[in-house]
Amino acid sequence: MYLNSNQPNNYHSNHDSHYGSTVDKDNNNIYNYDDIIGTDNNDTRRRTDFVLQENISTKNSDCSSGQGLVTNKNSLIYRFKFTEEFMQELYTFSKIHQYDNREDFKESWTSWMNDNNVLISSEQERMISLGYHGDILEKMYKSARYYFRKKTVEKKEPVKRRNYLSVSKELLDSMDDHIRTHMFESTYQPKTGFELFCNETKEILKTAVVKICEQGITDSQMIQEKIKKTYKNRYFVIVKK
Repeated sequence: MYLNSNQPNNYHSNHDSHYGSTVDKDNNNIYNYDDIIGTDNNDTRRRTDFVLQENISTKNSDCSSGQGLVTNKNSLIYRFKFTEEFMQELYTFSKIHQYDNREDFKESWTSWMNDNNVLISSEQERMISLGYHGDILEKMYKSARYYFRKKTVEKKEPVKRRNYLSVSKELLDSMDDHIRTHMFESTYQPKTGFELFCNETKEILKTAVVKICEQGITDSQMIQEKIKKTYKNRYFVIVKK
């Protein structure tokens, strides 16, 4: 497999070089986003059935989680493998975009990295701590493009390309301002900060939800998860500056 550094040099020669009714169960103070979207969801809500539920078999796989095979505690790790959680995310993305051409795949990959920068950063830190000195982002891309995308036991129908949700600059700026204002408070956490943000910026959120719906996404849960995830990502981007 290509993740193994011992593969022949010509191995790659043939390859191209959400907002629901509440924010969460224990937060009943956030207003109902279904009031914005509407309740006639039988006609308006698009179901996201593209999420694959297949289990990844990691037996005898170079990409399975763990640190690789070692002969004893002092041996060097020669297989650097991703965690199970990260592999599942990578696998799902790869299968969604299995039939994308090269340009579309790269475009979706860039969007996926932006949406999952927290998970990616955590995986990078883990790999570095294990002693991996290669290009981790390249390793992730090749895993998605060349391994997981083609990993299948039966021929599957083309999967409809996922449209990534984009949020307005107004919402992003509002999140950034809110985070910078409250991040140094002793009780501040991304979760509680997001709840406060929702209560303080209802009009901005209403506008943001409407714009997302205009992109063809009217599933309130998907919109909820998107905005919540965006706030969390903005927090980690700011604190790392």
